[in-house]
Amino acid sequence: MQKKQPVKKYLLNLLDRRFEGRLRAPQVETFIPQESVKTIDTLFDRGILLRGRVKADRIVCPLGFHDGSGLIDADQRSDGSYHGLCVEHGQLVTLQSDQAEWVEFSAAAWADAVRSANGLIGDSRLLADGLYLLGLLQTVRRKVMIVAVSGRAFVESLDSAARNFGTQATIYLDCGNRSVGHSAPKAKAIVVNASDLLDETLIRFRPAVLAKILADVFVESAPPSYFPFEKYTAGSRKGTPLSVNAYERELAQSKRADLFIDVSKSTVWRGGKQILYMAGGKKRAGKRKSISKTGLLLLAYYIKRPHVPILPIRAEPYAGSADDSREARSAQVMLLNMRKTLNLDAILKTGANTSGEPGNCSYSFEPTAKFRYVLITPVSQTAE
Repeated sequence: MQKKQPVKKYLLNLLDRRFEGRLRAPQVETFIPQESVKTIDTLFDRGILLRGRVKADRIVCPLGFHDGSGLIDADQRSDGSYHGLCVEHGQLVTLQSDQAEWVEFSAAAWADAVRSANGLIGDSRLLADGLYLLGLLQTVRRKVMIVAVSGRAFVESLDSAARNFGTQATIYLDCGNRSVGHSAPKAKAIVVNASDLLDETLIRFRPAVLAKILADVFVESAPPSYFPFEKYTAGSRKGTPLSVNAYERELAQSKRADLFIDVSKSTVWRGGKQILYMAGGKKRAGKRKSISKTGLLLLAYYIKRPHVPILPIRAEPYAGSADDSREARSAQVMLLNMRKTLNLDAILKTGANTSGEPGNCSYSFEPTAKFRYVLITPVSQTAE
């Protein structure tokens, strides 16, 4: 039995077939995890995924990757089965009638949805073989082209794009997820894996990732309409969107809060003092242990949900891990270490342990009326 694939990368592979990829309908249930069914249904509702009617003379080849659409000519036999030759793989193919229906990914509908969801300007259109313009991102000082790249020969496509666009600032989304920070030749551009920039909807950009690309590659500020961060305080428990400029202002005032946490930079201030190291514990190679990123994510989960008793094993980043006593104890120890490091005994309170098992104590974030706290996190990528 083949392993179920992350829906985002799997569907992007369809786009990577030069924007003509098709998938046999039975494969949707075979390869797509149950938790991604909602994403699939949404893509069907928006016309991005389309069900193709079986034609007597064409079927989708089941023999794996194809550089093009994957459609092959076929004859239908008296028993209803389809038979054809896949020239690309050099093999004869046989499909039963219930296996021959296909699903195709509409590149045009997807490009329009990406343009609309991310506030891109201009038209989305196919530029050339393997290149699809999604639109232009208006930043503070310039327009940045967002171009999806498809097909195995994507480097050659970038060479062509560089000649056509010159010094136009461009972010290329590699649908095949072959690259990390690859600089396109002769152009002020970068290639990023599409699965890194797109969130789980396959449509929206991850604001924090986009802001980092703009800052690192183009020395450019994020557009005013982008809010890569969220702020949680006693007066804003649902999270207030923060633009890049507002985020910088919050950092400048970090000393004023009783507790200030910036998850993205693993920065913590407690009572006007920056906390750089975990409390206690053994030194490694003569060095103290820095503030734990995992611990900050765990603590942030509680801060976002004040007055709600939660088991540490049920909180991010432990949610979904093996539900056994060892993992539960590990999560509890991490939370207690963070509580000790930040002197939060009076704020992060212990609840009941109904089972008596190690790690089965619940905890809750109980700030007093005078306790001033600020939590800043990258904008949420998935729904709560």
